[in-house]
Amino acid sequence: MPRYFFPVSGTVSHPDPEGQELPDDLAAWSVAVSSMGELLRDLDGHLPIDADVTTLITDEIGRVLITLQFTARRHTERGPITRER
Repeated sequence: MPRYFFPVSGTVSHPDPEGQELPDDLAAWSVAVSSMGELLRDLDGHLPIDADVTTLITDEIGRVLITLQFTARRHTERGPITRER
């Protein structure tokens, strides 16, 4: 079974030195999407406004198979976003 690696880089960074054995690229895609969703959920609203988070899914020889990227941008100049409590 092939081994896939899912390192995350950018505003949030997580290396993946071990990877996972999965049956195929479709299974790797599913793991990548689920992992990105979990990462964003775990940030619990604390992702910086100008954030970039990228996962490059690679195979055993380091070939990039899939890129999954999340980018957050603010497009107005209204001052800092704060939470009223």
